[in-house]
Amino acid sequence: SEIQTRDRFRSRVFSRLLARLSGAGGARTLWLTMNPATTQATTQPAGGAPGTAPDRKITIRIRRQDDPNHPGYWEEFSVPVRANMNVISALQWIAANPVTTEGKRTTTPVWDSGCLEEVCGACTMVINGKTRQACSTLVERLSPDLSPITLEPMTKFPVVRDLFVD
Repeated sequence: SEIQTRDRFRSRVFSRLLARLSGAGGARTLWLTMNPATTQATTQPAGGAPGTAPDRKITIRIRRQDDPNHPGYWEEFSVPVRANMNVISALQWIAANPVTTEGKRTTTPVWDSGCLEEVCGACTMVINGKTRQACSTLVERLSPDLSPITLEPMTKFPVVRDLFVD
């Protein structure tokens, strides 16, 4: 069936990715590879990014957890707002610039995303207290006054790391 074919393809791709990473840090490198740090949406040309004003920033609060056995903690990031920016774009910006609002360098947040088209549900997380898909949640609609946005992992599933659940 179509689902079995898709699952076999994903399994082959994932196996190849793990094989390539096994000599270069293994699973730890996998977290960074799964969330691309630099994309067209995260690079900022001199003079500001298209669709942004230098003073339009939003605070993103992320509930972080290093692994299932460690307690959770909060980190805040300041992200420049772009036109039609979704929560995934904000996370990609943070991944490219992992510095908290206090100026402390930190690890890249971990999340999951698959299709980025509101189909697979992989990017589902708790956003401002409601379960939503990060790919379809627009920052300016969620917070028109640019008040802080809170991101947490789904509560019904065990946390693997940060926003990534099993």
